[in-house]
Amino acid sequence: MRARHKRLAPLVEHALRRSEAAEHEVIEARLALRKHVQQRDQLAAYRAEYTQPLLGEQSIGALMRRRGFLHSLDQALEKQQRQIERAQAIERRLKDQWNALRQRHRALQKVAQRLKDVADLREARVQERFEDDRVTARALQSKR
Repeated sequence: MRARHKRLAPLVEHALRRSEAAEHEVIEARLALRKHVQQRDQLAAYRAEYTQPLLGEQSIGALMRRRGFLHSLDQALEKQQRQIERAQAIERRLKDQWNALRQRHRALQKVAQRLKDVADLREARVQERFEDDRVTARALQSKR
C-alpha cells in the first residue's frame, strides 16, 4: 500500500493546475480591463478635442452635426464606463476564485508534507528498533 502522502500527490498536482489556470484567467481579465480603460481614455480625448471651440464662422448645420457627434461620444463613453465596471467585477470574482484555489493547493501541500514527515519519522523509528534488536541479538550471541 502506498504511503498516504504519496496518495495525496495527484490531488496536490490537480489543485496546482487549477490554481495556475485560475491565475491565467485573472491575467486575461486584467488585460481586458486595461483595454476597456484605454478605449474609454481615447474616447475622452476625442471628446475633449471636439469640445474645443473652432475659430471662424460655422454654419448651423455644422454646429448641429458637431453637437450630434459629441452626443454620440458621450453615449460611447457611458457604454465604455459600464464595460469597465463589468470587467472590474469579473476580475474581482476571478481573483477571489484564484485565491481560494491557491489556498486549497497550499493546504493540500501542507497536509501531504505533514503526512510525509510522519511517515519518515515512523520509518526512522522502525529502523532504530531494527538496529537495536540486531545489536541486542549480537550482544546476546557474543555472551554465549
